[in-house]
Amino acid sequence: MSVTSMKRTLRDALKRAGALPYIDLAREYLTASGRRQVREDRRVVDDLRRAFRNAPPISRPHAQQPVFLIYGAHGPMAVIAKLPIVLAAQALGYRAWVLLPQLNPLIRLAYRLCRVRDFLYLGDYLSQEPHPLAENLHRSLKTADDLKQVTYKNCRIGMFCLSTLMRWNRMGDPDIRDPATNAKLRGQLNLALQSADAAEAIANKLQPKIVLMNERGYSPYGELFDKVLAQGGECITWNAGHRNDMLVVKRYRPYNTAAHPLSLSAASWERIKRMPWSDAHWRAVRDEIVGSYQSGEWYSECATQLDKSQVDRDEIVRRLDLDPARKTVGLFPHMFWDATFFWGEDLFDNYEQWFVEVLKVAAKNTAVNWIVKIHPANVAKSIRDNFSGEFSEIAAIRRTIGKLPDHITLIPPDSDISTISLFQIMDYCLTVRGTIGIEAGCFGIRVLTAGTGRFDRLGFTRDYATTADYLADLRRLPALPPMTPAEIELARRFAYGVFMARPTKLTANTFRFGDGILAQLESKIRIEAPTIYSSPDVLSLAAWIASGDEDYMTPGFDADAAHALAPAAQKNLVG
Repeated sequence: MSVTSMKRTLRDALKRAGALPYIDLAREYLTASGRRQVREDRRVVDDLRRAFRNAPPISRPHAQQPVFLIYGAHGPMAVIAKLPIVLAAQALGYRAWVLLPQLNPLIRLAYRLCRVRDFLYLGDYLSQEPHPLAENLHRSLKTADDLKQVTYKNCRIGMFCLSTLMRWNRMGDPDIRDPATNAKLRGQLNLALQSADAAEAIANKLQPKIVLMNERGYSPYGELFDKVLAQGGECITWNAGHRNDMLVVKRYRPYNTAAHPLSLSAASWERIKRMPWSDAHWRAVRDEIVGSYQSGEWYSECATQLDKSQVDRDEIVRRLDLDPARKTVGLFPHMFWDATFFWGEDLFDNYEQWFVEVLKVAAKNTAVNWIVKIHPANVAKSIRDNFSGEFSEIAAIRRTIGKLPDHITLIPPDSDISTISLFQIMDYCLTVRGTIGIEAGCFGIRVLTAGTGRFDRLGFTRDYATTADYLADLRRLPALPPMTPAEIELARRFAYGVFMARPTKLTANTFRFGDGILAQLESKIRIEAPTIYSSPDVLSLAAWIASGDEDYMTPGFDADAAHALAPAAQKNLVG
């Protein structure tokens, strides 16, 4: 027997005996960081124990009770972060089950303290042997596009496989013919197939009406998402809002699987367009954006505002060495390898190809200033991934045009210049579907999209059917007309919907990210049981789950702008 087989046999024996999770937990104490994490997890569990010490006992489950399946891939802190959604489902009579990657005693205890009693472990459903279809399927694939088309058991395993491969190997434009990439592909493809089999078994066993998850673009999460929807269930995703104590939830069915979690549904957009509109609404959303940047909360999940500051117009022009006689184009690349192709149809094959083709045009179009703003989340994600190499966007610039010409200025991800400072000097904004397109549009900056999803084709962006048309427009900049007042109003309405109406304002718990570069999740319970069950966020989330609506929308958002969630802006540098 090989050493690998012996280790597997021993691990299986420990698992059957129920000792493996506790051995794994003990191993955490072998490192200082592991000990810190275990202490933090225990503190979170103690907080939950205090908060629910007076909670009523959970009712006995019955055969007709609908199942609410929670994918609990994260630690005890995430249990508190999504707790209002779980409590809302329980209030509606759902039987909550938790699916964990494997048994983790502290995570299981955290859920049990919240009156969740039923658990499954994904590891019990994933075979340790190579999938019987993996090798033949692997040999049949020639390109990444081939892989994107692969489905199995109603699951888009090819897309999940490719997305996972790109994310964890930081590949923006993978060539699966490359021997090293092809070898990594074999393992990811096997995981995707195994995950689809596991998702089918779990869905058949529980027949969940709703599954709750955070990520849904990678294996093994994506396969469960697809399988539950294929069997007639629904998926609810939870994501951090644009600032502290905000949660954004969205319901998925087969018709809207490409909808971004932070987008507006067609029904939501119609409500936003019909609502009365005044300068007060625009001031509210403007203050929300500006104030969130100034407080450092703007999408702090990836430390995007760490050590950033606002700079006035003259200083920006000086520091970036811009020609004030020219108009300015802002190019905002997406991270090439991060959840790249689930939120619509890209005009180009992938984010990296789009970026490279735009760079080629920018190098030749000297009639405008070009600013290339690398996403600041690169810094935090590199530290989390223990990555110390060259940023992929910088490598793409080096390969494509080498040294940047004078009319193109690079703003690296660790620059201290806050993105909101650029709204003072930008005339055009280039993105595929990034949030920057929403921000820029409502400040009157013409947005050119390179794909569908989120905010294109709603009346305030310039959109394209072909790459040729898109690149032709870039070549003739600055000839494109500015936004009209009607377009600006639509952009502002959309921003109001995304930043004011969509977020759930949390009252049962806090939800924020730490101020350091790792931006670790921090969540605490504000209201103890039994009062927590009647917390406004729990009640409104329960009403939303029962409604069947795609988007949670803040109650009464379209009646009066005075309720605005916006923090008081310290100083509005953008008019």
